[in-house]
Amino acid sequence: MKFGFRRKKQNDSVNASTDEKRRPPVSVFLTGSGDPNALFSALPAGSEIIAAQNIEHNNEQYPSLLLREAGSRAQGDYVLRASLPAAGDAAEFFASLPERSEELILFSKGQGERGAEDSGILERILRREKKFHPSRFGYALSADLYARSLPYIETLPQESAALAPLLLAKSAVFLNYSPFDGHRQESEADVKICAETLVHFFNELKPRLDSLRYRFAFNYVCGKIIAAYAALVHKSDREQLRALDEFLKRENLALRVAADERSPLAFIRSLRKKDFAPTLPARAAAAAVLFREKKNADIQRRTPFS
Repeated sequence: MKFGFRRKKQNDSVNASTDEKRRPPVSVFLTGSGDPNALFSALPAGSEIIAAQNIEHNNEQYPSLLLREAGSRAQGDYVLRASLPAAGDAAEFFASLPERSEELILFSKGQGERGAEDSGILERILRREKKFHPSRFGYALSADLYARSLPYIETLPQESAALAPLLLAKSAVFLNYSPFDGHRQESEADVKICAETLVHFFNELKPRLDSLRYRFAFNYVCGKIIAAYAALVHKSDREQLRALDEFLKRENLALRVAADERSPLAFIRSLRKKDFAPTLPARAAAAAVLFREKKNADIQRRTPFS
């Protein structure tokens, strides 16, 4: 297929950095499959497309859109990922972005009026007044927040990638739009590695967090640690359980203690006493944790992907 793009020339990036008016209003990392024309026609003029794979193009249908190769660094005022196909809200959603000034724009189709705004969403999430499962929300990042978040987004587990901009954002808004019909692909990530990655992330970021963000991040990471223990109990993997426990003892003792206290039936502490041989009560407690995690994942799969 051929799509109307002009390929970004080498000196375009220089001009974009020196002339704010020529900066793309939106940069989209494009994934998924299907007809992209609905998405392309919804994007503001001058928007930047960074495709997951090379696509043929011409300058006829969408002459103002900029095509960049996979792996290019986004340069738009707002940066987001889009999974094809686009949905009916796409045109209205993208039309609203040039008028926004918030660093973080969360979006997903929820109850209420289409396009409704919630400027208090960030504080309510951080205060845990609103449940936040990162994969349930799409998110667009300002250029500055994207630059600050990128090192963490690239290393965090996919399901937790939105945690970085959430903790680093100075301002945010929720928009009641569902611009994409695509969904996240399932990943078979190593639960122990994911938990350890989150601990490293928390350790690095915690000096920069205020008390509200610190508590939120601590609680989120602690929950993922408990889930990792539960998954390893389910696999009867004593070696990995022992390794995870030693990692926490070495890297963040506070999280290890909190996981002990918060785990159902104190199953983590009981595992340690039994040299990580799962007992029937520990298996039952782990099963309850995994059921909760699966329920959350099912909710996430029913919501649009960003």
